[in-house]
Amino acid sequence: MAPTLTVPGPCLIAVQPDAVMFPLGYTIDGVNTDDEPFFTDIQGDENGGTDGPPIDVQHFGSISRIRLELNKFDQALFNSLEARVNNGTSGVIPIVGSLMFQGDLTWQLHLLPVHDVTKGRNYPVAFPRTAISKNISAKVQRASCDFEAHMNPVDRKLYEYPTVSWQSVTNEMASDILNGTVDPAGYATP
Repeated sequence: MAPTLTVPGPCLIAVQPDAVMFPLGYTIDGVNTDDEPFFTDIQGDENGGTDGPPIDVQHFGSISRIRLELNKFDQALFNSLEARVNNGTSGVIPIVGSLMFQGDLTWQLHLLPVHDVTKGRNYPVAFPRTAISKNISAKVQRASCDFEAHMNPVDRKLYEYPTVSWQSVTNEMASDILNGTVDPAGYATP
């Protein structure tokens, strides 16, 4: 296949705290994702011990960091992200010591480019990890947050690419946002 230019289209962000997903909105200038692997060197005497190069490198999994900067977004839904845990309340800190994975407090995060959803990503285990910010001024409000995604402990997936079956629900959410008629009950995942 020859190298080509790729234009996936505006990226619709959707979050899923439970069985249904909700459109959060659109980013200002796309979504940036960084996949970070974790490795450790294994030292061995055959390469000089701790003074030499490793005899092998051990892989310990990966995480993804997803940077969202939005200016067209669902204010109430974004406020719920401020709780850091799914189904939390903005301004209310989760119980100190809460376990994000075992406590089932994570979100599913969906990056759905409207022209070609197969260029997006679905993260089954994600949560807002760093500072969440919003401007409050006479200018159009912007909101930003960084999600951190972890491997799903059940199937070991960090993310997956949406299939073509996601296109219809993405089109429906995009159309509803445009018309101001977003379904308050949410949307079923394909």
